[in-house]
Amino acid sequence: MTFSSVDLKSFLISLKNAIETCSEYDIIPHIDEGNHKPLSVCDDAFGICKCTTTIIFGEYESNTSEPVSDGLLNYLLLVSPNTTTFWNFKRKALLNNELSVNPELRFTQLILNKYPRSYETIFQRQWIIHRYSYLNDHEFLLSELKLCDKLADKYRCNYGLWQYRRFLLLHQQNPEVNCSFLFSLRNYCYSFFYPLAPQLQSIFWSQDYCFKSATQY
Repeated sequence: MTFSSVDLKSFLISLKNAIETCSEYDIIPHIDEGNHKPLSVCDDAFGICKCTTTIIFGEYESNTSEPVSDGLLNYLLLVSPNTTTFWNFKRKALLNNELSVNPELRFTQLILNKYPRSYETIFQRQWIIHRYSYLNDHEFLLSELKLCDKLADKYRCNYGLWQYRRFLLLHQQNPEVNCSFLFSLRNYCYSFFYPLAPQLQSIFWSQDYCFKSATQY
């Protein structure tokens, strides 16, 4: 499969629309038969055919002297979210007012739904929240902690995510939010250790233990 310049532009526009309307995505295997589509959208999710990877990364590598378009950058990050250089391009564009903040937050959440352990994506989200004063928004903080719960359910031993949650808590003193953290930490301890040693249930279900753990974390 090859992309002409027109095909590539059309693909990136379709990808941009999918990013704006969907909350899940995946990289799907290439099947060289039938009505092949590089991008498939179904309900609230979209799939990027794996055959596009070599083509579009080749496009990026062959045009290193030119600024990377946001459409191309979105693709690169969806496929390779732990590449610091790509996120640096995003931060530069935000600082130059070339991108809007809220869509970028939504974009990081889209990636984290697929790659909850992507530390570079978590850091990008943290940078945006800190840079653009979201830490002063109580409702946003509560929704962000709920997002942390959702992502932690996918992979509990997620150091980057727990560090991010700690960052959120260190920048506010609201008791309701702190209680939310303690409750989540208690549930985490219970769900992680209970299968290993059921006799520890009473220990990790203790509020005193959770509070001590939270203050030492």
